Amino acid sequence: MRRSSFRLVAAAAAIALAVTGCSSSSDDAANEDTEFEIFTWWASGGEAAGLQGMIDVYTAQNPNTEFINAAVAGGAGVNAKAVLQSRLDANEPPDSFQAHAGMELDGYVRGGQLEDLTSLYASEGWDKIFPADLIKTLTVDGKIYSVPVNIHRANVLWWNPAAQAKAGITKAPETLDEFFADLEKFKKAGITGLALAGKGDWAIAHLLDWMLLASMGPDKFEGLYNGSTSWTGPEVAAGIKNFQKALSYGNKGAGNLDWPDAGKLVTDGKAGFFIMGDWASAQWQSDGLKLGTDYT
Repeated sequence: MRRSSFRLVAAAAAIALAVTGCSSSSDDAANEDTEFEIFTWWASGGEAAGLQGMIDVYTAQNPNTEFINAAVAGGAGVNAKAVLQSRLDANEPPDSFQAHAGMELDGYVRGGQLEDLTSLYASEGWDKIFPADLIKTLTVDGKIYSVPVNIHRANVLWWNPAAQAKAGITKAPETLDEFFADLEKFKKAGITGLALAGKGDWAIAHLLDWMLLASMGPDKFEGLYNGSTSWTGPEVAAGIKNFQKALSYGNKGAGNLDWPDAGKLVTDGKAGFFIMGDWASAQWQSDGLKLGTDYT
């Protein structure tokens, strides 16, 4: 569908079709009554299964609407964001698209590309259901512009129980010193200590975040973003040093691996630890693996 001007709903939900606003020709308007295109990077494994669950609910409630799943594979949306931008530049937007809450949405809002959903939140009572801190990340200049469809935890430490036993590790590390001691044990056992995914850089950036957080604590880490902690201070220097140390225990060829590939190093017993979000568990379960047996 070609549209001369448009507004989109980011972070798609089942109600997005009802609130998408765009001006178009009469033929396009007729198509919009029967088609709904959602643009995400949930293209495989547990992510695709989660998206399909939402699609099933939507199509059951809207049987006369064709749901177009325009997913583009690639961790953290690295590929999807590039494709989305090309479509926006060509004035060929989807009806709804996935994005991370917070500053990632700001450019779309400032560009007039997103629909104001504040009244919808009020009419549906979402402003009372969702946590205030979450709604704050969806709000720009007092208006709400997206609908959360899930909340992830990004800094989970996963490991392989068999590799852990082979290395003589009996419990999960609780401090950075214990973490690095365990990495050394994996190394001595002939196992790569830390699975790394460098494709697209985002997973390595996550690792830097978590090394900074573990090195300086939550208050000073938050201070990096509110200005109370200096980026040139000793806390950051210590965090970067720990980050570099963690990288030294990583797998060769990490730059060619996306996170599912790096995660497979752990589930196959070729690597010990993997720092990745809780979405990794859904991926592994979709592969038939069991939490507590094949991975922890």
